[in-house]
Amino acid sequence: MKKLALMIAMSFALVACGGGSSNSTEAVDTNTGNGGTDTVEPVKTKEEAMIAVLTSLADNYILPSYSDLANKADEFESASIDFCSNSKAGTAELTKLRQSWLSLSLSWQHTKPVKEGMADNTFVNSRMQTWPEKTAILRGVETLLAAEPLNEMVVSQTQDGAQGLPALEYLLYPELEAQSLLIATDKEKRCLAVMSIAANVKAIVLEINTLWLQTGGNERAQYISGSEEQIEKQLTSWFVVLEAIVDDKINKVLAEGIPGIVKNAEQYRSKTSFESIKKNVKALEVVYLGGDGYGFDDYLLEIHKKAELDKVIKAAFIQVYAALNKLDISLEQAVTDNVTRQVLEEITTKLTALRTIMTTDFVQTTDFYPLINTTDGD
Repeated sequence: MKKLALMIAMSFALVACGGGSSNSTEAVDTNTGNGGTDTVEPVKTKEEAMIAVLTSLADNYILPSYSDLANKADEFESASIDFCSNSKAGTAELTKLRQSWLSLSLSWQHTKPVKEGMADNTFVNSRMQTWPEKTAILRGVETLLAAEPLNEMVVSQTQDGAQGLPALEYLLYPELEAQSLLIATDKEKRCLAVMSIAANVKAIVLEINTLWLQTGGNERAQYISGSEEQIEKQLTSWFVVLEAIVDDKINKVLAEGIPGIVKNAEQYRSKTSFESIKKNVKALEVVYLGGDGYGFDDYLLEIHKKAELDKVIKAAFIQVYAALNKLDISLEQAVTDNVTRQVLEEITTKLTALRTIMTTDFVQTTDFYPLINTTDGD
């Protein structure tokens, strides 16, 4: 597995990197700073290297991520059926169902830097997760609870707020105890809503996953053949996620001061917003590394001879993780205390530093031009 073997504890100064790409076949100096020098013999043209990055992302990140998401969706549907068919279900069973939902949610968060094919063209993101628009969730779920009959087809035909992970969170973590799946007067209907939404989520995810497979729509082939335009589109999605973490997932919750605006948090009902942020950051790193294969780090080394820039980027990731690891409570709790608010501010500072490196040195070096300062609202 790829590891960040080039990390050192100190911060690196930003490296001034000139633009322009090269198809040179000269040996690349990748001095590690430890007295030794490794060399990488370039064997790819720029176009071949771009295809290698996209192929690695497809095979080592996108396909495995969607496969995992499909498995988690299937597991949650089964868990919802088990819970709702158990007339003696109690707190332990509800906790198990919630844990299955969280596993599904985190698997979805890991796919966030991917907005390709169906996920881009048919608004799958809004069907899976309507956010930050929260009033739609209330309207959507209440519409389902009033529906007769209620099944997966009804969910699929109802507004986005009735679909996806936030609708499930709304039902699993009600703000009023009287609406709990354990004691609500209409708990059977609420359970039916959970099972119907779960079936709809499974259907959405299965469609995405199938389209990426060679036996389905084979979106993989389209993705890896996109070359520079596809690279820039992928990088745009990468920046969208990074910017959403800072601007929407943290800063809007921090607001102007204590106690923050907890209801701006992505998953404030379940108090799992910070776990989603950590999953997003990991996904950003996986995209940069190309999973376990040929990533943007390899591209910098082979095509542009920029080992030092690669080390700077990896060091920036290390600093982000160091800041994340300082927080051992939920985001929803952290915004209510001055000390932990400072940790959240440090996290945004480190993420912004990573973004700055990527928008300046990385972009100038590679001559890739992703859309920056972009938000997709999810």
